[in-house]
Amino acid sequence: FIFLDIDGVLLPFGPGAPIVSTSALFDDRCLIALSTLLDAPFPPGQRPQVVLSSTWRAQPEFVNSILTDFARFGKVFESGPLASFTGFFDTTSVSHFGARQHEIASWL
Repeated sequence: FIFLDIDGVLLPFGPGAPIVSTSALFDDRCLIALSTLLDAPFPPGQRPQVVLSSTWRAQPEFVNSILTDFARFGKVFESGPLASFTGFFDTTSVSHFGARQHEIASWL
């Protein structure tokens, strides 16, 4: 499983963070990194499942925004895994927020 956070991962912040174009939610370089991870070699018949562990998981409109930007990116990079990404395998609990490692451990 890949447990995906948004803030600080696909949406870097702080000094030196990339400026994202107005037509995109996430910087393409961050999505290229995610695509590379999703496209990494795995044993036959196995693909990584993405579990959204970000606090964004609690807001359906935020989840839709993530998927919309994945689709935008997928149109540009048609052969990449985000071109066919239709949704997350699951999310960590939307009723429990705490330390991320504990949220993931509860999910596992």
